[in-house]
Amino acid sequence: IYGDAGRLQQVAWNLLSNAIKFTADGGQVKVAIRKVESAIACKLESGENLSPVAVEIEVSDTGEGIDPEFLPRVFDRFSQADSTTTRSHNGLGLGLAIVRHLVELHGGTVQAESAGKGQGARFFVRLPVKQPDGNSALYVARKKNLPIREKRPIAPVPEFTASTNFSGLRVLVVDGDWDSLEFARVVLEGCRAEVETAESAREALEAIQGRVPHILAIDIRMQPEDGCCLLQQMRAIAGSEIPAVALTANTRVEERVRALREGFQLHLPKPIDPAELTAVVANLVARHHLDS
Repeated sequence: IYGDAGRLQQVAWNLLSNAIKFTADGGQVKVAIRKVESAIACKLESGENLSPVAVEIEVSDTGEGIDPEFLPRVFDRFSQADSTTTRSHNGLGLGLAIVRHLVELHGGTVQAESAGKGQGARFFVRLPVKQPDGNSALYVARKKNLPIREKRPIAPVPEFTASTNFSGLRVLVVDGDWDSLEFARVVLEGCRAEVETAESAREALEAIQGRVPHILAIDIRMQPEDGCCLLQQMRAIAGSEIPAVALTANTRVEERVRALREGFQLHLPKPIDPAELTAVVANLVARHHLDS
């Protein structure tokens, strides 16, 4: 598989965590991995073809299952407050949205199946396999079933790279909702940014007294501390020139105007869209001539 081992580990962990969360004591969670024929048609950035074979990871559980009406939206981003579209337990959060985001960045696909509530669920991740060189000794040996003495590669496998590169850029994300915080972190770290997170005003103020970030992203509806007031406190410590993005689930025009009046440069609606988040950060980098 051509990809980032750390990110793929996070995919597996999120699927397992989700299965365990919705399976009661005495239930079962199973993991299987297999080779399957691939319908994934894409190429690596280097132009190399992908194999017609894919690796499929299946995580299944005997837990609560998924309502058929909700199944098509199970990988969508939503806040845990949206209890009408969850499998209970106050929501699925963004763990599955992160899975889809990371899998699609690797050129793969993800799918969920469930017979309904109380019937358990199955999640399938398919990842493309790099097409082997038809002239390589290893490929020929395998095709002819010859004995193979494998050696470790003399060079590391190239790391997966996102199309947007924020290397050297420091971003501090402040959000009282852990799932939203984690999703923003995953997206920005996937673009090589250095991301620090804070779930409260206290954590944010402590963080900014250390290494000053280039960009702030703050949920303006945080409780009990208002995000707009927090921005003023943070700028009083680290300088008024730090650009900031307002995060909010309230998409009304009045909310956007309030954010801009309070000193935020840009407004980003929640749930966060990866493309919008990277575009907003790139905009601030260019606008403020930040080193990244």
